[in-house]
Parts: sequence; C-alpha cells; structure tokens
Amino acid sequence: MFRRLAASALPALLRPAAASASASAPAVAARALSTSTLRLSTAVRLSQDAKEVAHYNVDNRAALFAKSNPNRIRAGAIVQVTSLTSMTKGKPVAFAGIVTSVRHKGIDTSLTLRNYVLKTGVEQTYKVFSPMVTAIKVLQPNKSFTRSKIYFVRENPKLVKWGQIDDLVKTEMEKTKAAEGGSAAASGKAAGKGGKGKGKKK
Repeated sequence: MFRRLAASALPALLRPAAASASASAPAVAARALSTSTLRLSTAVRLSQDAKEVAHYNVDNRAALFAKSNPNRIRAGAIVQVTSLTSMTKGKPVAFAGIVTSVRHKGIDTSLTLRNYVLKTGVEQTYKVFSPMVTAIKVLQPNKSFTRSKIYFVRENPKLVKWGQIDDLVKTEMEKTKAAEGGSAAASGKAAGKGGKGKGKKK
C-alpha cells in the first residue's frame, strides 16, 4: 500500500521542479541576451573611443599616458601643460606642477597638477585630448613616489621640493629659446647663401 502511494505521489513531487525549471529557462536566456548585448555595446564604445583618441592625438600625446609605456606620465612627475583660455580669443597659458593623479579613461583621460602660487596651493585638472590643451611636456619623470595618487602632498607639502618646479620651467624656457635662436640663425644663413649665389650669376 505504501509503495503504491509513493509511486502515485512521485509525479506530483516532480511536477513543481519541472515547472520551476521551465520557468527559469526564459530568465537564463534573458540574462544571456543581456550579457551579450552589454559586451557588444562595450565593444562599440571602445571602438568609438579609440577613433576619437586617434583623431585628437595630434602630437602623439597618447603615448605619454599609454599603460604599455614604462616611461608614461605617473603621479609624482613634474609636467608643464600649455592650454588656451578660449577657442576664439584665447592665448596660450602654461602651468607647471607635480602630477597628483592620472585618470585613464580613453578620450576622457585627464591629469591633475599641483603647485604653489604666491604661497597658495593651486591645482589644475586637464583633459589630455581636449583641443584646448596645446602641449604637454614632461619636465621631470617621477623619482620619489610609488602610489598611483599622491593627494597626501596637500597635507604634507614638505614631501615635494616645490622650488625645483620653477627651476625646471626656467631650464625648459632657455632650451626653447636656444632652439628657436639656432633655427633662426640657420634660416638666416641659408637666405644669405641664396642671395650671394644670385649676385654671382648677375
């Protein structure tokens, strides 16, 4: 008798499990579809992002922040950024400081610089691929810090030799002037040689 009852109850016991399995199948399919859609949208976004980076990478500045570059800009490096105040009437303005953080996010990659102006701490954040940013120069690579972010220098300014930033800027300006003077002298000599040659022909 007991065996008959058990046998008759067996299909009833299995029925809910089968029903739940059939009910969960659409949920599994929906999750799989959602995952594949997310992967596709991520791939499309990364492709578009790469195209935008290539478009605005006019001076190969992407290499300065590429994670594959062992000499990439890191927190602790001293960098000078030249940017425009306006796209129409703006003049180039240079700001140099120590990099406190680098945010790697494709076309939205940015870095934050900190320096002291009139004994007041000043920070500037720049979008690396912004058309407003005209130049990024590494004045000195990171030599002292190992962390990816060094916001703690705000509370501990003595950890940084702030005076060396001005010295590095002056050195860079002197190099630029010397290079410009050398190129001007070379072009002047070339023009002089051309004039002498014409005189001889006459």
